[in-house]
Amino acid sequence: MPEGVQIIPWNGGTREVKVKDGPRLFFDLRKVIKAINPDLVHAGPIQRCAFLVALDGFKPLVSMSWGYDLLMDADRNKLWRWVSKFTLRRSAIMVGDCNTIREKALELGMAEERIVTFPWGVDLKKFTPGKYPPGRGDQFTLLSTRSWEPIYGVDVLAKAFVKAAKQYKGLKLTLIQIKIKILEYKAIQTGFRISYRLNIRVQA
Repeated sequence: MPEGVQIIPWNGGTREVKVKDGPRLFFDLRKVIKAINPDLVHAGPIQRCAFLVALDGFKPLVSMSWGYDLLMDADRNKLWRWVSKFTLRRSAIMVGDCNTIREKALELGMAEERIVTFPWGVDLKKFTPGKYPPGRGDQFTLLSTRSWEPIYGVDVLAKAFVKAAKQYKGLKLTLIQIKIKILEYKAIQTGFRISYRLNIRVQA
């Protein structure tokens, strides 16, 4: 670990967590917070780690949305929605990575001035390619490393690629860590003809 960084052992993060583990984790986290007396706590997802800190009453709390927590978990049922609102109300700041997260937080009652967005991707004000993307001659390859879980909307990427490929004939899309059956299904849905397949697995 870098100098000045200390890992504090506690009951969380050692095994899969279930709802019944909530009280045990809450009281252990409360002990840790009391012992360390931090200047602030940065925690997420919203309904899990951040909720435990909010329940403790510690301030300031910087909540971090992981995306799925607000877009999916917050609407599971009335209890999950209440937990989401409770945590956001007790957060000094909520950090998210896109406008979709910002809009959901606003819907749940978070004040706009307390939402910080750190977007992924390229700042188009600093990098805007020309009409035809640069590459090797007339070819330009796009690389996607996103897993093919339904929530990630990789089918949207495939549909966008089909539209772009009609304008740029040398455009290619490379997809990593993909189940071939899902790839073929998505390809059929979008009208994309598969010319080759790539399946890379990296082991630690």
